Amino acid sequence: MKNEGKETLVFWQTKNVSTKVIELLIGFEALGEFYSPAGKLLEFRELVAIAEQVWGIRIKNFRQLKSRVLKRYKEKTVLDQMERLIEKLREQEYK
Repeated sequence: MKNEGKETLVFWQTKNVSTKVIELLIGFEALGEFYSPAGKLLEFRELVAIAEQVWGIRIKNFRQLKSRVLKRYKEKTVLDQMERLIEKLREQEYK
């Protein structure tokens, strides 16, 4: 899928969109699976720029948000929620 016109590709229907996106990007960064066409591992700021384009949002304080998300390790993040949902789907699929 190419987005040459740079329009928003999807919309996120929730509150605290920036925080949830940052939570996902922390996970993506930790995976170390996203590379540029030149073969360079993407930095967090590059992942943020991609997310901004995809979701049509602007995350001005992404470094602060990342730090805040990492400090609240006892709270459930969107990644925790996704992990639970994936496990639930596995149980349903492979019973």
